[in-house]
Amino acid sequence: MRQMRCRVGGVRIQASDYGLNLTPGLVVDLDERLPAGGTLAEVVRAEWFEPMPADVTDETPRRRRAPVTDANIQPASPAVEESDG
Repeated sequence: MRQMRCRVGGVRIQASDYGLNLTPGLVVDLDERLPAGGTLAEVVRAEWFEPMPADVTDETPRRRRAPVTDANIQPASPAVEESDG
């Protein structure tokens, strides 16, 4: 298995009975067998990909969000009623 991370976006790979949209950060296995024979590495350019760092295991990049705590929540202020009189 030769996993590589994509460096380009907007590329559509089409082979017989196979389709893949490349986006930056997408992790693919270049040794993946295609349905009609051959491997993914045979239909893509090597410069589109970079080696995977040892600590990355997800197939898609993830963004971290700040945890929601009581300090982050602002209570709604009570409605102020105006009197006409």
